[in-house]
Amino acid sequence: VPLFLGFIRRFDPGFEKVRRMIRAGELGRVFHLQSEFNYFVPDYLSPPYSTILARLQRVFKFDVDEMMGTWRVNNPKVRGGIFQDHGPHYADLYRYLLGDDIAELAAFTQKVAPTRAYEDQAACLFRFEGGATASLQISLATWPGRAFRETGVIHGEKASVRFGLDSWWFTMPYFLTRLHRNRLAKFNIWNYPFNLWRPVFTWTMGERWMGDRQMRGLIASVRGERHPLAEQLATGIDGRKAMAVVIAAYQSSTRSEMLPPGRADDTVLDTYCGEGK
Repeated sequence: VPLFLGFIRRFDPGFEKVRRMIRAGELGRVFHLQSEFNYFVPDYLSPPYSTILARLQRVFKFDVDEMMGTWRVNNPKVRGGIFQDHGPHYADLYRYLLGDDIAELAAFTQKVAPTRAYEDQAACLFRFEGGATASLQISLATWPGRAFRETGVIHGEKASVRFGLDSWWFTMPYFLTRLHRNRLAKFNIWNYPFNLWRPVFTWTMGERWMGDRQMRGLIASVRGERHPLAEQLATGIDGRKAMAVVIAAYQSSTRSEMLPPGRADDTVLDTYCGEGK
């Protein structure tokens, strides 16, 4: 029985294009990746939000955690906060783009809204086995100018690629722009105008949407068909490696030390959740 995980970012046409660019050597040796995920969720357990929601809940009989998404930082079944929620997706995306495993990491987590059970802000630094480094900042407490925004950049010796996505992620692709660097003259001020960021176009609507592409890959795999999308599916091993990153990140935050994924004690989740950090 095949086991696949829903790491949907693998199927975004923009990230697929970046992966091809890296494989083709268009960026040169990739030496650093960085991402920010900012999604503002108010502290619904504090006034005035708690008062308003309590009255609405009595009238409309809805679950606050489910409707407002606060289960991400309050539900003990999740066994963690925002890094438990989104950390595995980025750990897998970085591995997918680079084709390399994370060697060690250092993480810091905190609760900005004191009423929350688990962290709503996390920052993590990674070093890959091949020598590249990466950073990741995930937050439910920052206001990015919109309700939701995700941005990042991938730096190579030949070129860099920026990516981003906003609240309209379900209809629009990750935007991509590329910066070409002339290595022979990159410190020449006269060369600067020719090193501007340029758009890299990707189209993702209908059958090009990453959710649709993931489902088509899954169906093809279940049918035993050879299909390019089926080869992009995340396996149970990919999921295990992503969760090893999360466990190591929580332990790193608790112990204030750098750790390699896979060697961290998974009981740290029990300790972390028990203390509600």
